[in-house]
Amino acid sequence: MPDDPFSLTPTGGIGVGFHDIPAERYHSDPCERPSLSHSIAVKIVSESPWHAWSAHPRLGGQRHSDPTDVMIEGTAMHALLLGKGLERVAVIDAENFKTSAAQEEKRAALARGEAPLVYPKFKRLEAQAERIAERIRELGYDLSAGRNEVAMVWESEGVLCRAMVDHWNAAEGLVVDLKKVASANPYDLERAFVDYGDDVQDAAYREGTETLVPELAGRVRVVFLAFEPKSGIVVPVQCGGSMAELGQMRWHRGTSIWKRCVEANRWPAYYAKSQTEPIRLEAPNYAYTRETEGRHDVWI
Repeated sequence: MPDDPFSLTPTGGIGVGFHDIPAERYHSDPCERPSLSHSIAVKIVSESPWHAWSAHPRLGGQRHSDPTDVMIEGTAMHALLLGKGLERVAVIDAENFKTSAAQEEKRAALARGEAPLVYPKFKRLEAQAERIAERIRELGYDLSAGRNEVAMVWESEGVLCRAMVDHWNAAEGLVVDLKKVASANPYDLERAFVDYGDDVQDAAYREGTETLVPELAGRVRVVFLAFEPKSGIVVPVQCGGSMAELGQMRWHRGTSIWKRCVEANRWPAYYAKSQTEPIRLEAPNYAYTRETEGRHDVWI
């Protein structure tokens, strides 16, 4: 069984290794210098370095809007399933947020960094979580066998990287990520994985754990448990060969661009500030082919 280089890090900047810190501290980037997460890497490769800079808590992302209802419910569901982080959920004794008193409690909870839910909504989520947790156990995943909400920090070719995994079992070399989805249909998941950067997440988690526990190199399993809250359906998913390769390419491209941007302190967007000429757009191949081949005339 490999060693579990795990540390409790209550104060100060965190260094390379596994750490037990609150989620809100992790998301503020508590590393010794600004670090790269998979979500920021996805911003780089899917949008632009400027978007990544704007979203990063240590760079341009100092002002945050309130979480959406979907985000609040996701926070509560993760806490219920992992048995960790329920202190971040504020259950408000009201039927809804229509009254001024309930709205005031909601504002106060948000100001404290908590996820506010009215009591009936929390009870519905609790029932859904119980059903999903039972299905997870039936599938053979024991979320009590390792550590939950584990932060890890590692170096990747001169880039300081960080991640927070939902579940880490060092004895089995297993990373489990809980993923709330609208549809757990595998056909829908394929596109969602690319659109939301889950392939990049897979690559980052694999690199982080194998860097910190070298004896697990090539043997780490990253399993996404995609679940539909209302139906209770849970589908375990792993990245296949081409999806894993795509994720690795996008992750490495993200780390490479991040490194150059940090070193130059330059974060370009779609359109360089020094550029004065308009960007020329060409027709996408599918649209051009459809028009030139007359496929739009089939009903005439």
